[in-house]
Amino acid sequence: MVKLFYYEYVKLIIIKGLVIINTIEVDPSSNYVIGWLNFYNIFWIRINSKAKFTRLPSSIRISNQENKRCKIKVEGQNINISKIKSVWFRRTPEYMNFDFELKIDKNLKDRIERNVINEANAFYNYFISLLIKKKTLGNPNIHNLNKINQLEIAIECRLKVPETIITNQKKGIVKFFNKYNKIIIKPLHNIAFHKTNEKYFIPYTKLFRKSEIDRLPPDFKPCLIQRYIEKKYELRSFFLSGQFYTMAIFSQDNKQTSIDFRAYDEIKPNRVIPYKLPNDIQNKLRAFMKKYKLNTGSFDLIHTKNNDYIFLEVNPAGQFGMVSHPCNYFLEKKIAQYLV
Repeated sequence: MVKLFYYEYVKLIIIKGLVIINTIEVDPSSNYVIGWLNFYNIFWIRINSKAKFTRLPSSIRISNQENKRCKIKVEGQNINISKIKSVWFRRTPEYMNFDFELKIDKNLKDRIERNVINEANAFYNYFISLLIKKKTLGNPNIHNLNKINQLEIAIECRLKVPETIITNQKKGIVKFFNKYNKIIIKPLHNIAFHKTNEKYFIPYTKLFRKSEIDRLPPDFKPCLIQRYIEKKYELRSFFLSGQFYTMAIFSQDNKQTSIDFRAYDEIKPNRVIPYKLPNDIQNKLRAFMKKYKLNTGSFDLIHTKNNDYIFLEVNPAGQFGMVSHPCNYFLEKKIAQYLV
């Protein structure tokens, strides 16, 4: 028996007392996992996160009476917390944002909005605290890992990382460029897509050329600069409960994708193959995930022409569809089996 409830707020899937929480409305990977849950005849509920939330997922009852303690009410259906077996934190909201039609002073409106958001977050945080005690996949307290912090933790775990500076001064970039001759610039945060006049602007990782550096003002917003590393190929490795499912991407064979494979060439796609990471690299990556208390995520690495493995970053949301399908890993099935 399968039943689906949609909210404007957050995504929740319940499977015979199992809760999978949080993804986004357009998430094919989650859909494939749900397909396997259907195959196993598992009961589930799904709630989609959206950028703006107008109401919360029903209510929670706390009572001194044992038989009424800690129940979640979803669309009129009582779900006993004790019946929940496991939780998938696929994507959790980073913030609350409400639309208000209040014809009052802007400063007062802003204060009211902040208060309502704080109230909503207090409820949501308690809701999550109940679920996180169960068997979980993902960590609701980690939405996006700071890229600078990731590099520091990677070094602690004896992984190699690119030589990096974070600076807001032209002279710092000039000095870095003069030392390495070939450098890249990449976002400090996640990639943001911007659209205007039917054109998309996407800040991929790119070479930072001398002509561009020369045009910089003396000071600007902080940016992340790294030494360019010649590669044999790139690696995308999905981590699931201690195991690695890795794909080699021959992105350097195409000028369009040679710096960043995410600048996909739909006409001439990159060749990809299944790949096995060396055991010592796997152990270092496991130590990295242990420090963050994560049991899933997607790693990006480079295999250099000198046969070194260079850590770039990890995405805790764990993009796995692009690895699963071409490499026949059937990760959607493995995730469903882990949860069940």
